[in-house]
Amino acid sequence: MHALPTPELEVRLVKRSEFNWNECTKVDGNEEFKYEQILVLKNYEDYPKDENWTVTVTRNGVTNPYTFSSQNGKKYIRIAWSIGVTKTFTALATPAAGSTSYLRSAEYKVETYVPSQWRDVNNDRCQEE
Repeated sequence: MHALPTPELEVRLVKRSEFNWNECTKVDGNEEFKYEQILVLKNYEDYPKDENWTVTVTRNGVTNPYTFSSQNGKKYIRIAWSIGVTKTFTALATPAAGSTSYLRSAEYKVETYVPSQWRDVNNDRCQEE
């Protein structure tokens, strides 16, 4: 038995028209904006393909965690709430119940700024870069 990889996270601001949204889990709201924030599990490829696992990400001041999993198969999560502020993200990878191959990972903790964008998609002052 060995531990699952310690999760590594990153927050990115991406241009909606240049991102493949089929690779992303959308959890915060249904609005769409020219630029969106995504949470990335940077070392997604390091996790086992032959067994189920879950990476749970919590944020200070927010009660509902974000979840990456082998069943979901996506390494990006769209985040739209609690943006434009610095957040502390804490992540932990856990194997499926009854796993005989893996142990939970070490905890990952990072404080990072979550970028914001114009919230009004019809605002004429929004300029393309």
